Amino acid sequence: MENNFNGKRNEMERGFTIVELIIVLVVVAVLISVLLPCFSSSIDNAKKSVIMQECKAEWNNYVQQTMLKNHSFKNTTYIICYADGEESFSAYFLALDGQFQTNAYSEETSLNEKLDENNNGDKFNNYTKVLTSDYEYANTNVKIFNKTTGAEADAQSEEKGTSDDNTEGGESEPQSGESGGNEGGESQGGETPSGGESGGETGGETGGAEEKKEETSEKVLSFNLTGGGYEITGFISGESATEIVIPSSYNGVAVVSIGEKAFFECDDIISVKLPDTIVSIGDYAFYKCFSLTTINLPENLISIENFAFYYCTSLESITLPDNLTSIGIYAFACSSIESVIIPDSILTISSGAFSSCSLLTSLILGKNVVSIGELAFASCGLSGSLIIPESVMTIGFNAFNNCAYERIEFEYQSGWFRTKKITSKGTSADVSIAETNANDMTTNMGYMYYRN
Repeated sequence: MENNFNGKRNEMERGFTIVELIIVLVVVAVLISVLLPCFSSSIDNAKKSVIMQECKAEWNNYVQQTMLKNHSFKNTTYIICYADGEESFSAYFLALDGQFQTNAYSEETSLNEKLDENNNGDKFNNYTKVLTSDYEYANTNVKIFNKTTGAEADAQSEEKGTSDDNTEGGESEPQSGESGGNEGGESQGGETPSGGESGGETGGETGGAEEKKEETSEKVLSFNLTGGGYEITGFISGESATEIVIPSSYNGVAVVSIGEKAFFECDDIISVKLPDTIVSIGDYAFYKCFSLTTINLPENLISIENFAFYYCTSLESITLPDNLTSIGIYAFACSSIESVIIPDSILTISSGAFSSCSLLTSLILGKNVVSIGELAFASCGLSGSLIIPESVMTIGFNAFNNCAYERIEFEYQSGWFRTKKITSKGTSADVSIAETNANDMTTNMGYMYYRN
């Protein structure tokens, strides 16, 4: 028995045979041959992802810096290249209309094929590198190329102020003036008076439009892209303006709203011009803008949210557009507006919407108003008479409290009740439609009115 045990022990101590070792090595080699490509591919993919993220980050940085210069990316193509520390580029990315494209091109040939597909005949050689004098690169491995023509190229040349511009530009400018005299130059004005005059006017108008755009400017405003378009979120940090003209579009996308607290307590603002693309003005958007005197409400505006123009004490005049459907609580409270015409598109006038507008002396209610909220017109300067349209079903507590109306008439003159508590609805006496009911509505009796 001992011999058997010793024999087995000797077999165990003997180890692997040469054949077994060869088999193990073959298996290991096979595993390496299978796994190494996968491992290498994972490394390549990770490297590509890092390169893409670095290029995208640099592009976003470029966009932010360029937007401050009032630059538009509409209908533009940019090329973002990664150099990997070498002179030649190892990856190319496109940015179309300002949007970074994640598809990478490893060779200039494949890039040119894509450029030719997007813009017939286009190729990488048509693009020039954005110079460090125009843009401060954050990543030295990334370079951005663009293609500028016409006025934009001229403007860039002027900004660079290179010696080439001073010499070549000096020679070419007179030629440009002679050839363009009919459009706006003065060099041929004597020879072709009519052409010179009309061209001068055209040039003047164009220049004026550009100056106006500079005034209005995106360059001091902050934008946020939402599902429906751009929202104005306020001023860029450290910026302000007394006169604001909101652009109708930004980066080729419509500007559709003024965001919540966009110009909250911005006391410097005197006037605001809104484009027709604006459909909503957010909560507290112009809250306590004490100096705001004028603002246009565009025809496509749908909603004015809560406290939007609260305590705008210099705001004397507004025109509510015909498409407006919502006026938030205390939206115009404590302002200095003098007259209000509620459009037929409004169904509900929210609580306190125009309360404490002491200079408000004229009010016309739209024919489709269903509900007038509590304190909606309380402590206003309203006087004379008011007609409550037939559409109105409820008038909230103290809706016209402390107004000076002498007569309030209901177009629908039956089924009206008044009460001091909503919970006791229908238990008080019928409201008289006689002119004496104005006293009930305008004194501090706490009545609300409703109709069966």
